[in-house]
Amino acid sequence: VGSFSVGVTIMSNLFISAALLELALKEAGCGYLFADDVDDDPPSCKKKVYGMHPANLYLVMATIAALTIACLNPFIGALIDHTRFRKSLAAGTLFSLAIIQFVQMSISKDTWFFVMILQIPAIAGYFLHSATYSAYLPELSDSLMELNRASATSTKYLFITEISFVLFVAVVSSILFGADDSVNACRLSQGLSGAGLLYSSFHVYGRFMKSRPKPKITLSLTMERGLTSLKDTLKEMAVEFPMVRRYLVATMFLEAAMGAFSNIAAVFIVNQLGASGSQFALIILVLLVTGAMTSPVASWVSKKSAEKYGDVHSGLPPLCASVVWLTVVTCFAPVLMQKPADLPIAYLFGVFWGIGMGFYYSLLKPVYFFITPGGQESKFSGLFAFFQTIISWAPLLGFSIALSVTGSMAGGFIIMAVFLFIGLLFLVNIDMEAAHEKALSCDTLRYKNNSFKEMEENRKSFTNGGESL
Repeated sequence: VGSFSVGVTIMSNLFISAALLELALKEAGCGYLFADDVDDDPPSCKKKVYGMHPANLYLVMATIAALTIACLNPFIGALIDHTRFRKSLAAGTLFSLAIIQFVQMSISKDTWFFVMILQIPAIAGYFLHSATYSAYLPELSDSLMELNRASATSTKYLFITEISFVLFVAVVSSILFGADDSVNACRLSQGLSGAGLLYSSFHVYGRFMKSRPKPKITLSLTMERGLTSLKDTLKEMAVEFPMVRRYLVATMFLEAAMGAFSNIAAVFIVNQLGASGSQFALIILVLLVTGAMTSPVASWVSKKSAEKYGDVHSGLPPLCASVVWLTVVTCFAPVLMQKPADLPIAYLFGVFWGIGMGFYYSLLKPVYFFITPGGQESKFSGLFAFFQTIISWAPLLGFSIALSVTGSMAGGFIIMAVFLFIGLLFLVNIDMEAAHEKALSCDTLRYKNNSFKEMEENRKSFTNGGESL
């Protein structure tokens, strides 16, 4: 049920993004981009709404949401880990998301701006709920095997939910409203996801999840200790685990780019190619299916690399290769997709991005936990989550500024490629042998005899590519 609620939230956002962008463009007087008889190479939209380019308005809302997440990250972590409010926060954010989804069903040419503002609490609320939902995983069982099994089951149902939801909404909305009706497809997706979230908020957290015991210290002191703990851990990592710190800095840039992908892709594909909500969702569906099919290939490549070069070098090289692939594909995307007639090419790029993301998400966290000491997963997982979101706003803000200055939709993909390249520079300068030896010397769980493949299996509970997308 938890995977269902996460999956429908992720996928419903695809439909509302496309609908908001289309309505904003029509409000600005650029509705010709979505006309049935649109030219093969129509003029780009230069008009403004509320003083901004329609796409810029959407990017500003997404940037504010990302900034909110980055600012709240340490405080939410302390609230989840050290207070009795974890269950309340999880159920409350899920219930709030359900209400927001229902309200967003009112989207129309008269209410689209209000719905766009709602994206700020909706996106922030999703990430807050995701953090609290993930915090329950280590407490489901004392057995690592059982935790891995639970995580694998959760990931499987998440993927099934994402595919089923997109196909159902796209097919039903096409039958009832037509393939090009983004607004009604959005309403359908919001109604279905809202009902699912409302059910989950009562069924999961009302019946199964437990609250923490009441802490013996005040809430303010708990928050202060959470920030102090983060600061002390960062200092310790700089001295004791310099390669881990370098990997986290690489992750900071890589995840900023990958986290901005869905927003950048939505803005480009809807504005530049005139895609409807269902068409955009199907492109992402192609990406997801390709990524899922590629993930086992990533494990096979790691195995073959281990046999030839040793376990220490079995994860980082294919991870670096995936980042190079994603950087090159992202650079070529705005070159080969420039007008509505190029929309079929977007499905091909969905395959290309899916190949890269299949490798990337399969290896990113296993490589990280391969160079971190066993027995300290909770601490290092928290650090990983912190670095994932700390500059998640930067690519969106950069795209917004570039769009304002140049008027070109290509800026988003270029900025994403720059962040990927910077992350790659840090990745290739990591000494895996030194990092792994240091991790083994501090390992409290005695994983010394484990190969990279075994480490990957043991820590699979920390990997969730579908949710990251």
